[in-house]
Amino acid sequence: MIQKISFTLLLLLLTSFSFSQEMININQTGIAESSETLDYLIENILISGACANVNNFNSQVYGDPTDTQTKNYGYFTTNPNSTFPFSEGVVISTGRAYPGANTASASLVSSNLGGGGDTDLNTALAITNTFDASYIEFDFTPSSNFISFRYLLASEEYDGNTECSYADGFAFLLRQDGTSTYTNLAVLPDGTPVNVTNINASSGCGRNITYFDGYDIGDTNYGGRTVALTASATVIPNQLYHIKLVIADQGDAIWDSAIFLEAGSFNLGLDLGQPRIEATNSAVCNGDILLDAGVFDGATYQWLYNGNPIAGATSQTYLAESMSNGGLGNGNYVVEVSIAAGCTATDDIDIEFAQQPTINDPIVPFLACDADADGFASFDLSLFDTIVLNGQDPNTFDVSYYASQDDFDNNIPITNPITNTTAYTPQTVWVEITNAFSSNCSVNGTFEIQVFAPPTANPLPDMETCDSNLIGTDTDGIEEFNLSNQNATLLGAQDPLQYA
Repeated sequence: MIQKISFTLLLLLLTSFSFSQEMININQTGIAESSETLDYLIENILISGACANVNNFNSQVYGDPTDTQTKNYGYFTTNPNSTFPFSEGVVISTGRAYPGANTASASLVSSNLGGGGDTDLNTALAITNTFDASYIEFDFTPSSNFISFRYLLASEEYDGNTECSYADGFAFLLRQDGTSTYTNLAVLPDGTPVNVTNINASSGCGRNITYFDGYDIGDTNYGGRTVALTASATVIPNQLYHIKLVIADQGDAIWDSAIFLEAGSFNLGLDLGQPRIEATNSAVCNGDILLDAGVFDGATYQWLYNGNPIAGATSQTYLAESMSNGGLGNGNYVVEVSIAAGCTATDDIDIEFAQQPTINDPIVPFLACDADADGFASFDLSLFDTIVLNGQDPNTFDVSYYASQDDFDNNIPITNPITNTTAYTPQTVWVEITNAFSSNCSVNGTFEIQVFAPPTANPLPDMETCDSNLIGTDTDGIEEFNLSNQNATLLGAQDPLQYA
């Protein structure tokens, strides 16, 4: 057995239990689900969509259903002040599940169940030497062309160092009936398998930090965890599929890891997606969004807005529009899909609409006078925001500037005043206006910054004229002079379009 010792982790554990949030509850006494089998929890807590036709369960777990404090799986709930991403769900651990939460503890969540590894998991994660593997597998026939579920991985391997060597992990394996090759859906968008080595913030081996939520967060006793992740796949309706959810220790059988599965998120047929709202900077831009309930053979559809049926909205898709586009606007949109007698699937999505910014084309140049006649000047581009916004609300729209097309493409904005690079030569600056409540609601353009030499004034001849009334009775000595007649002489070779 490989031994792992981390004094840093022990110190963190001993000093970090004055948590600012409440612990979650796992297999809490008095809750009926705490004493249920894993098969029951998967079918009744995790899975939504009663028309999925789930059957043929098979599992490898440790402990009887009533062993609430020693079995390696169970039912979890959160408390009102918890910031844990899921309010309830199913947990499967590589050790005892109960010590992972309930009461803050300075002890490691570590138990050796004496179990072996799993070949399918090893293949999916490209690892070897796994221990204490637990899994549940079953068959299902989807009614739609899409499946998904939400989960996160927590582990004691997360201590800033150990995750560099020990790849505890989880796989969600899918294959069509009659085939033998699994596809792992528990992967990042670029296809990277989910395990502690691939997702962490260690200074020595940090990878995919965006998907790591942090160390010693405090709502569980695990050393760290990933953010909430989503697994999804396109499937063929009315075809039989086989699914396997499996987790294991890697490298040794101690220092437990756990997978937390969100209740109701294992959707085997219908998913309208995450809320599109201002609070998450994901409000809908351009005034409309096409909602798609998916393909259900022989089904009927009904869309609702804020609980009320939408007249005529009985198709697979519905175009939700802002009020400015003539639609219903912000609110809760629901679809009800009646697949067969007694088989109805529903899903909903909260939608808010963001205003699309506009930009002048072309934008007037930003000019600066060369005070010291060297051809260069400093430009504080924030002073140009008012010109760029052209009357649009600065509390709604953000303005960003970029020194080049590459900087714009790679989101590297100008954050300080800049100086032009070539004396007296116009220089292009890229600009983007973004709605502060919708990251995908933006417009961009370019303008020029230019430095001008200080103007010079040529000597002017005196202007003289006769008093037209000298020969008459009006001898007031007053006449009109058109001073603009002196412009050409005053400017000389200087461009009249640049100087006034």
